[in-house]
Amino acid sequence: MTPKHRALLLAPLVLALASAAAPARAQPRGVLLSPRLRGTDVEGVGHALDRVLHAQLREHGVLELAATPALGIEDLQLAVGCVADSRDCFTAVATQLEVAVLVFLDVERAGSELVLTLSVYESGADEVRAVTRRVGGEGAEARALDEVDPMVRQVFGLPPPPEGAGDGVAPARRAAGTSERADEPPIVPLVLLGAGAVALGVAVGLGVASQDTLSSYERLTVASPADVDAALALYDRAETEALAANVLFGVAAALAAGGAVAWIIMAATAGEGGDVAVAPAAGPDFAGVVVAGRFGGAR
Repeated sequence: MTPKHRALLLAPLVLALASAAAPARAQPRGVLLSPRLRGTDVEGVGHALDRVLHAQLREHGVLELAATPALGIEDLQLAVGCVADSRDCFTAVATQLEVAVLVFLDVERAGSELVLTLSVYESGADEVRAVTRRVGGEGAEARALDEVDPMVRQVFGLPPPPEGAGDGVAPARRAAGTSERADEPPIVPLVLLGAGAVALGVAVGLGVASQDTLSSYERLTVASPADVDAALALYDRAETEALAANVLFGVAAALAAGGAVAWIIMAATAGEGGDVAVAPAAGPDFAGVVVAGRFGGAR
């Protein structure tokens, strides 16, 4: 084998060893700033989009994410003495935060549309990279969540998702803490309210029966020891029916309150991923509901 042939055979081995010895390229350190919200009724969808964006940045691994500062981009600009979305201003903000990349989302309500703009500034770059999506019509807020992944892919130059990988709807909505079955009827509140209505009906029936039994007791003529025993039996029966009616009135109130509380909690935590359990509680001297679980979460 000639020296030339040996060199050709050894070349791939040398390249492989060099590649293995070379350290992996570290991702730039960046920060996702709080979204800028403009217009009416955008706070809820803005925070949901922020959570989805945070999850997508971590999933794609395009940045080493630093902790989100308490101040938004506009307050940070004021803190470093600038107000314009300019290269010098963003460089000053990035220097102040000790990061190389700034990522921020603008969410604006324009008429019936949501306008989303995802911006990325890298220290030393001449300009900000930005992509914009406009989402309108019914269900715009839910469909806006599904735009985050393609926006991240576009602004960071990532390939589209492989065929058959799905459209990212479910992961996006899980990241936002919402459910794909948001349109399903609120089963738990309806069951509690229905059970409360049944308990109320039975309580009313027992109350009426107790009054009838008490009336029979009052009309009874006592002329013998047997009549006394019958009168006492009627009186005990009236008391038992009255006690059962009072307990069921309490249970009905607890179930109705539980249904109302469950309905309110489900509405309040629909977009926050809260895990909440509601159960009625009743006893001889009290009636109420027990609410347990967690309401929403923090990233």
